[in-house]
Amino acid sequence: MKYYNKLCEAICRGIMAICAALALVLLISSFLQVFSRYVIGSAITWTDECARYCYIWLDILGAAVLVYRGGHAVVDLLSKKLKGPARKVYDTFCFIVLGYMGVIFAVFGYRLCQVTISQTSPALKLPMGLVYGVLPISGILIGFFTVNRVLNLWIQADNKEERA
Repeated sequence: MKYYNKLCEAICRGIMAICAALALVLLISSFLQVFSRYVIGSAITWTDECARYCYIWLDILGAAVLVYRGGHAVVDLLSKKLKGPARKVYDTFCFIVLGYMGVIFAVFGYRLCQVTISQTSPALKLPMGLVYGVLPISGILIGFFTVNRVLNLWIQADNKEERA
């Protein structure tokens, strides 16, 4: 389990580095768009599309990181009232639903990539399947991180019970 946690942490750090690079490209392309439009008087055509696609990748990859870090917004009216095994079962159910969403992202995102791989974006001429490629990648990561969260939930709780 220790190695699985380390692997998840390393993957999360890698995703965070990719997200930082995407945020930088998004910032630069947005600045170029504003500068060219208002200072030069003629907009650069590809900057808007570049910023949009960077935002898509940043947002959806960030969702996978939030799954690993437990940072998603939750309504915890019920979970605060549950204790012990009932809380573990409830949390496991929530993780299963979250993992199922990851499977949906992966399966339908892959299908979307297959359908749109021959289409190109207007300004950058990127295959749209590449733009939508973040969906199956993020879906796989969400599933991978959800398994980690469930295992940690049950194994750490079992270890605490054995020590008591």
